[in-house]
Amino acid sequence: MIPKKTLPKKTKILIIISILSTLALSSILQNNKYFIRAQQYIFYRLTTNKVTMPPEGWSCANIITKDVTVKKDGLYNIYVLLEYDEKYPYHNIYLQCSVATRAPGMARANLKNPSMNNLKENLHNDTLFDEITEYQLFDETTGHPIGMGLWNRKMICMVLKKNVQLYKKHSYKISLQHMMRDEFLSGVRSVKIFL
Repeated sequence: MIPKKTLPKKTKILIIISILSTLALSSILQNNKYFIRAQQYIFYRLTTNKVTMPPEGWSCANIITKDVTVKKDGLYNIYVLLEYDEKYPYHNIYLQCSVATRAPGMARANLKNPSMNNLKENLHNDTLFDEITEYQLFDETTGHPIGMGLWNRKMICMVLKKNVQLYKKHSYKISLQHMMRDEFLSGVRSVKIFL
């Protein structure tokens, strides 16, 4: 008769405990309505209202804008979600972000007053900030992409500006453009701005 190989008792107990704890944790997370809502919210935020770039790339003249209003006064972070691939020629990207505001009723006042027609085009003329910031897309030492994704497409979420004071009664315009030397920046697939 061939002797039966068995695991030591301590190893069996550790395996059983790890399986049970994994099952318990996954059932807790799957049944947790806040966890499920968070997953749905993240998926929704990542897949809606993004600007898809043409095959030749992101033009330096293509300024991405988003009009924003907030539900309550407070400090908000402004994020950009950048989708890129292996055709992106650099390890970093320079982005210029600006946020401008106007008080409610300003547009109506300008449109009703013919002497202020030159202001109609510049309704968002109160700039809160206008900055150029460098972001890393690839690790400088290994050359591996920093973002998450499958195969050659990666997504990275970056903070454009932290703690921006926004008010409920104002509307805001967030503008974003790349400040790289290339006229068309290849490898950038889509860009999304969100709070």
